[in-house]
Amino acid sequence: MSVVAEGVEDSQTLAQLADHGCDLAQGYCVGRPGPVAALDVWLADRTGRSGPVGPTAALETTETASISG
Repeated sequence: MSVVAEGVEDSQTLAQLADHGCDLAQGYCVGRPGPVAALDVWLADRTGRSGPVGPTAALETTETASISG
């Protein structure tokens, strides 16, 4: 089972979550909201892949928010 923290707003909280075994995080600390048009570029920067996004691509990128290592 994986633990996901939502609404993480600062690096101190992110570090504490990692210390407690939290696997993934989302929130302002990980990434601010942005325009839909910028999503392809954001994902390509973090995964080394390019191309259109979709449900499968989004699921395969969950490791980009990993806080455990």
